[in-house]
Amino acid sequence: MGVYKGTMKNYALFFFISCSGAAIFAEETNVVEQADVSTNLPVIVVTASRVGRPEHETPAMISRVDEKKMAESGTRSVAEAFKEDPSVRTQKTSPGQGSPYLRGFTGFRTLLLIDGIRLNNSVFRSGPNQYWSTVDCYSLAAIEMLKGPASVLYGSDAVGGTVQAFSYEPEYAEDGALHYGSRLFTRLSSAERSVISRAQGEVATDSTAIHAGVTYKYFGDLQGGHHVGRQEKTGYTEYDYDLKARIKLAGERELVMAWQSVELDDVWRTHKTIYGISWNGTTVGDELQRTFEQDRRLGYLQLRDEEPTWFYDTLRFTLFCQLQSEDQFAISKPSDNKTTSDGFDVVTPGFTAELMKETSLGTFVYGLDYYRDFVDSYNREVNIVGPTERIQGPVADNSSYDLAGLFVEDRIPLGDHFEVTPGIRGTYAHASIDDYYSVAPDVNPLKQQGTPGKSFDRTWWDVSGNIRLAYYVTDDRALMLYNGLGQAFRAPNLSDMTSYRASKSTTYETPSPSVDPEHYVTYECGAKWMKDGLTLQAAWYYTWMRDQITSVYEQQGGDIISTAENSGEGYVQGAEIDGAYEVTENWIIRGGIAWSEGFSDTSYKSGTTITTVSDDHFRTAPLAGFAAVRWQTSNKRLFVECYEQAVDREDRLTTSESQGGDTQRVPLNGTPGYATTGIRAGWQVCDYANLGVSVDNIFDKDYRVHGSGSNEAGRNFILSLDLRF
Repeated sequence: MGVYKGTMKNYALFFFISCSGAAIFAEETNVVEQADVSTNLPVIVVTASRVGRPEHETPAMISRVDEKKMAESGTRSVAEAFKEDPSVRTQKTSPGQGSPYLRGFTGFRTLLLIDGIRLNNSVFRSGPNQYWSTVDCYSLAAIEMLKGPASVLYGSDAVGGTVQAFSYEPEYAEDGALHYGSRLFTRLSSAERSVISRAQGEVATDSTAIHAGVTYKYFGDLQGGHHVGRQEKTGYTEYDYDLKARIKLAGERELVMAWQSVELDDVWRTHKTIYGISWNGTTVGDELQRTFEQDRRLGYLQLRDEEPTWFYDTLRFTLFCQLQSEDQFAISKPSDNKTTSDGFDVVTPGFTAELMKETSLGTFVYGLDYYRDFVDSYNREVNIVGPTERIQGPVADNSSYDLAGLFVEDRIPLGDHFEVTPGIRGTYAHASIDDYYSVAPDVNPLKQQGTPGKSFDRTWWDVSGNIRLAYYVTDDRALMLYNGLGQAFRAPNLSDMTSYRASKSTTYETPSPSVDPEHYVTYECGAKWMKDGLTLQAAWYYTWMRDQITSVYEQQGGDIISTAENSGEGYVQGAEIDGAYEVTENWIIRGGIAWSEGFSDTSYKSGTTITTVSDDHFRTAPLAGFAAVRWQTSNKRLFVECYEQAVDREDRLTTSESQGGDTQRVPLNGTPGYATTGIRAGWQVCDYANLGVSVDNIFDKDYRVHGSGSNEAGRNFILSLDLRF
């Protein structure tokens, strides 16, 4: 970072206007320090409690990666950031559309936060979706994952886990001079034929700090293993921009303003098209084209106040607005002679307030949040008869959705060794639905013409609670045992109630406006150890599912029609363990293993008869493990790491899958297991330059993550150069 000796005149910082002309704002949670990934020093996390504390003293399973780790491992998207965590399985409908499964759940049953603001909105789907790809991992300082329910702290959708992405935060100068710095990063990959380039700059005084960055990503068609070869139409392009400014105010206060923009172009969903591949018996789609355009813009204005008062010690108050857009274009098989374009725009303004107060009764964290979605949805079809514009697209048109919550959690010490943390949240949700198809269950919605639109309003209230008990066995808190019981809640969204689209290979969703909220209860017990170079965390969990919104399937000719009902009862359970051991200052070993299973109800309709069966829970992650051995020099300027990942065969299929309900992505006999080997190295050439090289999947294995629409990369050479000035 360079320094200009002299004073800098006071100058005005600008805020910004979104492309729609509206001011946009959002919340930022402090980015906290993390130790170097090659050490066992304590890591400070915030997502589990909204208050920064050491990870080994947090009674929950936590995973965290920072920008250095993402660069080392060649991470290409937020959805893949935890690819070395064996408890996380990232299904990819296509390489540009990734959705992690966390403790048996994905889609709208996992929650992603960006600087404390929900990415989830009222159009998110239940199954794997692509929206995590609209966050640029190269603009982030760190990503934290809290496994298990977190509805008390974060509200609806926080069932399987909560992930928080922290954008890069510029630092103030400390000597009164003008400081500036820059970064240039490039990543090249052979199997993806990809280029990722990142340029960012920073300027700061003792009262102002500004950061700006731009990322360009180009991905070519993905090369699979030695039998699969090049997979057509799997490439795409991405453009990302980000800006953040911090301004010191009087006392211990500051104002933070930020803006983010992500645009993904021409992302194919190849498994539904003639460009898909047949692998282990999967079928190839018959469409000529199915592509997506994804856009997200987020802006926020946040007041941070650390001047203690009688009411709080710290305060974060945020105004924000987020725009998410999706446009899908499809060309049917030649015999249908049809093209379809559909999509939506969701504009979400809102505010959050988060406060913390240390008292004689414990550490209180409390606050409120409010989000409102304005949804515009469309569908246009052109066939041999002519153009048709439907009254709705994937979800109801001209609709709104309100989500608000009030929460409090208290961390109470009980002597020197015990700590109890109770919490409670009240949630309000309201859906105002206009222009949706009221489709009879025996009518294929994609063949329906001229059905008049209908509207309705629905409101839900919920109270969720949790309690965790931690026992620090040793006086130095090196060993902790914990138990926790937590509720999770998910209010029905527009996708649940008004979805009107194709799903899976031959399944079509129809509206179900009468569904009610879902409820979950999770019990978890675990242990953590951090001492003498060893860090270890382990847990077992059991989640009861009640009133889960599930699909009722009915065969109609060659199609399967699905409607939604609160018929899902069942459970998911699993065990996880991971850790690292610093053998010497030069050698480190790390690894983990995870297992899960579950059962839930699935209903099938024949005429007026509905049959309910207890199925394997939809795509519960199979047994998986990861191990790595790392050598590094004493000054940590050079390292070499070998790693191995193994995943068991997944043949625990739902009845729908085993009967061919998703043959384009799931082989009828299940997805084969796999084991891949890789090696990576990094060299800090000088104070300004870091060089990285890795070879993933050295033995060029053919493999696919269960439920994905394409295979993973074969042997992949990755080269990166990181320059900082």
